[in-house]
Amino acid sequence: MKSLANMKMYFEEFCAAALSIASLEVVEGWEQIVSTAFEYFEQDGNRVLSEQELCQELGIKGPSALSYVKDFIRNSDGKLNLLGFRTLIRPRRPRSPKSKCGHVAQKKEPPKSNT
Repeated sequence: MKSLANMKMYFEEFCAAALSIASLEVVEGWEQIVSTAFEYFEQDGNRVLSEQELCQELGIKGPSALSYVKDFIRNSDGKLNLLGFRTLIRPRRPRSPKSKCGHVAQKKEPPKSNT
């Protein structure tokens, strides 16, 4: 397999990979592919993306788009770093409902009637 170290990814390739990130994770060098995609968006050389930069590059608008992206933005400076970007493009797996102390909530059965 050809080394990905000096390769660039076209935007269309990134979109295809982002749509199927679970498949991409099994490819050797997938971290480099994600890093290359991040570098595509991050043009300033400061190694972070602002919310506005990310939304502009992805073409998403409105409060719901920002609320989705906010989950991955660093609280300290409102920027998205490479780690946050990797987390952002990974597919979400359903979680079990948890209580405040972290235990999985048990589903309660309705009381049985004596009829």
